[in-house]
Amino acid sequence: MNRLPQLLLVSALALATFAYGVLVERYKLFPFPIISDGLKTWQTLHDIYFNKDDGKRNNRNFVNFVHFADVPPERAATNRFEFVAGDALSGPVLWQGGRYQFLEYCPDWGCLAVEYTATGEVAHAYPFRPNQ
Repeated sequence: MNRLPQLLLVSALALATFAYGVLVERYKLFPFPIISDGLKTWQTLHDIYFNKDDGKRNNRNFVNFVHFADVPPERAATNRFEFVAGDALSGPVLWQGGRYQFLEYCPDWGCLAVEYTATGEVAHAYPFRPNQ
């Protein structure tokens, strides 16, 4: 009987934790977005880096445009891809961006997309506007 208050307290805390976990999953409360984004990121990186068959590194999912370690940070956005000698695009290309992408063209929140001309110059930038 001496341990009954302690047992009730531990049981109540366990029940409250379980109930909050159910509410988090059901109504997407804190910390659900953080955990969900982390799990999605882990799954994507796992699928990219490892072959599900043998567990070895798998590079076939990568598109090697530019090695960004060779490009200074202030020039990274203008060097998102490079042309092979004598090559040109057949027409304009819409390059997907996102929040904090292409900040040199859309300094507030980044660009959702940037349209390049056939010569690789920026034709139009579409800003990311989270409040609209």
